Amino acid sequence: CSEEESKGWINALNKNAISCTEVAYGFIFSEEFLSKKVSKNEFISILYQTMLNRTAAEEEIQGWLDAFVAGNYSRKFIFQQFATAPEFERLCSKYGLAVGSIFVDESEMYGDGEDESKEEPTTEEPSTEEPTEPNEQPSAPSFSEGIDGFVERLYYYVLGRICDSTEMRGWSDGLATGIITPQEAVHGFFNSEEFISYNYNNTEFVKILYRCMLAREGSDAEMEGWITYLDSTGDKKYIIDGFLNSYEFGEIMEQYGLK
Repeated sequence: CSEEESKGWINALNKNAISCTEVAYGFIFSEEFLSKKVSKNEFISILYQTMLNRTAAEEEIQGWLDAFVAGNYSRKFIFQQFATAPEFERLCSKYGLAVGSIFVDESEMYGDGEDESKEEPTTEEPSTEEPTEPNEQPSAPSFSEGIDGFVERLYYYVLGRICDSTEMRGWSDGLATGIITPQEAVHGFFNSEEFISYNYNNTEFVKILYRCMLAREGSDAEMEGWITYLDSTGDKKYIIDGFLNSYEFGEIMEQYGLK
């Protein structure tokens, strides 16, 4: 790229006006990149090279290709998994930069989506994929019912990923038996090494609280008060407790059969 093209990105990164994840997303989902119509295999290889700074082994690429098919995951969701990888966090830290995050709505997790529609056609596509309506993936399913759904919600919104069955059972069993309360579980996720390693700024932190605990986006006016308080005190526990004690979060807990 030219010096003029790179200067804007570099200045924004140095000033922490934009995170590594946002920069990577900006390039990978730019019109210029999408116009290249790279295959899924190429897409995964590029993610390894740019975000993990290494060449992927064949079995690693195959694992992601299987996920594309079996889970019908979108490219945006696959990108998000790379953005939350410890390898990517270490690479960002190496350059003294914030990792950041992107939010992928449940409706964007599955199916072909806009970015997938640019997939390079294969010889099989004309007969099997052109009639898209009958094969279209329905909207992403809601989280599971009951306690398991509450745990899935915390993993998805706080840690930005899907949990495996072992991870879920530990939290679900603890909540079901009363060993831990929903409030303690929330604090546990936000105080986890994994979450802390993402190095979210105060604005991103508050956005996650609204999405996870109130199931909505916060307005600019609502968020401003919380962000200002965080900027001046750094007291995240107070902010989390404020959301935990809200009427809206109480409704979320009732939805999963919790008190």
